[in-house]
Amino acid sequence: MSIDIMIDLETLGTTADAVIVSIGAVAFNLEAGRTLPTKDEGRQSTFYAVLDTETQPRRHISADTLAWWMRQSDAARAVFDRANPVQHHFPARTALGALEAWVRSVVLEENAQHKDLRVWSNGADFDLPMLAHACRTFNVALPWPAYAGRCYRTYKNLPGARAVVMQRGGVHHNALDDAIDQARHLCAIHAALFGPTGGAA
Repeated sequence: MSIDIMIDLETLGTTADAVIVSIGAVAFNLEAGRTLPTKDEGRQSTFYAVLDTETQPRRHISADTLAWWMRQSDAARAVFDRANPVQHHFPARTALGALEAWVRSVVLEENAQHKDLRVWSNGADFDLPMLAHACRTFNVALPWPAYAGRCYRTYKNLPGARAVVMQRGGVHHNALDDAIDQARHLCAIHAALFGPTGGAA
């Protein structure tokens, strides 16, 4: 069976070597239109990590992106709050290793192979290339084969897809909330264009 994962990054730049602020991911099944269930207290269907920007000295920070962050909501900018007791800022290598372990746990839980993964992001030129660059920088194995990448932005511009409108939830520009919303929208587009085969995400 195929396993779908939606990835979203919040960053301090737009190039592949940009500092990564946070990583959000959700595992789902596109054809069934739902997130993968948590079968026990082991694997979770979502992943979220806030990265310590000070552990990424070789990565780039854009002044334009910093200015953009200043225009975002207080809820979105809370990701930078080091005083928040419930939000740990992980070293970049630790966070990337945790993502790799989470992906592996999802695959094993579904009795699948890495070749069955489809990994989505909002633009083929942003999240996934940036993650691949970061994994090379910190000597962490990329959690999926290079051919697994899929573009949610392309999918939502297919003929008829723009008619599928969903009300978003959560905090805009929170990596996990954005990943969940993108997965829900992708599933809704797939159901509208190709017919539903399961429950809602």
